[in-house]
Amino acid sequence: MSGQPGSRAEGRIEVTGGFVWYRIAGNGEGTPLIVLHGGPGGNSRYLYALDALAEDRPVVYYDQLGGGLSDHPDDCSLWTIARSVDELRRVREALGLTRTHILGHSYGGLVGLEYAIEGATGITSLVLSNTAVSVPRYVITVAEFCDRLPRDHKQTIAAALAGQLTASERLQHAVLAFQQRYLCRATPWPPVVVDGLSSINARVFMTQWGATPFAATGPLATYDRCADLSGLSCPVLFTTGHHDPVTPAHINADAAKVPTGQTMVFDGAHVPTIEAPAQYIQTVRRFLKRAEAIAPRRASAVVGP
Repeated sequence: MSGQPGSRAEGRIEVTGGFVWYRIAGNGEGTPLIVLHGGPGGNSRYLYALDALAEDRPVVYYDQLGGGLSDHPDDCSLWTIARSVDELRRVREALGLTRTHILGHSYGGLVGLEYAIEGATGITSLVLSNTAVSVPRYVITVAEFCDRLPRDHKQTIAAALAGQLTASERLQHAVLAFQQRYLCRATPWPPVVVDGLSSINARVFMTQWGATPFAATGPLATYDRCADLSGLSCPVLFTTGHHDPVTPAHINADAAKVPTGQTMVFDGAHVPTIEAPAQYIQTVRRFLKRAEAIAPRRASAVVGP
C-alpha cells in the first residue's frame, strides 16, 4: 500500500530482532531522505533540526533497534553493523522508497556507507556526517585530542584505558570534559543532547564499540572502508567540525577517493544539527537538490506502509 508521505507521521516496522519506530516529516515533491542516527544505541531526536528539509521532501527518521522508541531486545548477537544494514534495507522496503537520499551521522554514516558499498540501488546521494570511515585512524586522533585535556583528565583516561579504573566520578568528569570539547561545544548543552547521551543503550554501545569513547575494543575497532570509497557512484557529501576527531584532513582525504565527493567543515565538533544548524541545513539542502538534478528521474517516490 502506498500513500502521501505526510499521511502517516509515524509507525513501527518489523526487522530482525523486533520492531523499529519511524517518523516521517513533510510530503514535498523531492526525493525522500532517510536519516540514520549515531550511537550505536542512540536515537534520532537530536537530528530533528533536519525537519527544515521537509518543505522540499519527506524526511524519514527511525530509531535503530535497541535505541529510542524502538524495541530493546536482550540479545547481544543482534548488535552488528551487518544487522544494522539489513535493518535499513527492511525500513526502506517497508516504506516503498524506490529512490532515496541517505544521511548518516556518526555510526549511522557507517550503516549508510556499508549499504551503498554493498551495491544498493536507487540511492540518489549519500551524506556521511562526522563519520569515521576508518576507526583505527579515528582512535589515533582521539588519543591526540585527549592529550590536549588538563593533566588530571589525561591521567584518568590513561588509567581507564589500562584497565586500572572503571566507572567512577573521576572518569565521568574526564568523559564530560572530552565531550564538551570534541562532541558538542554548544554552551550550555541543550536538553536533547543531555537526554540523548544519558539514554544511549549501554549494552549496544559496549558490544559494538567498547566501554569508553576513547578506544574501540569491540568489532568496530578494525572497521576501515577507505579503500572502498572509490567504488561509490552516487554523489557523496562528507561533513565534520573543526574540533571533531573525524578531522577536516580525514574527510578531505576520503572525499578525494570518491569520484563525486564533496566536503563541508562547520564551526563545532561532532553534532552539526545542534552546533551549526543553519549552515549545515543550507549545505545539505543544496547538495540534495544538486544530486537530484543529475540523477535519472523516475516515477515520484512515495512513502507508505
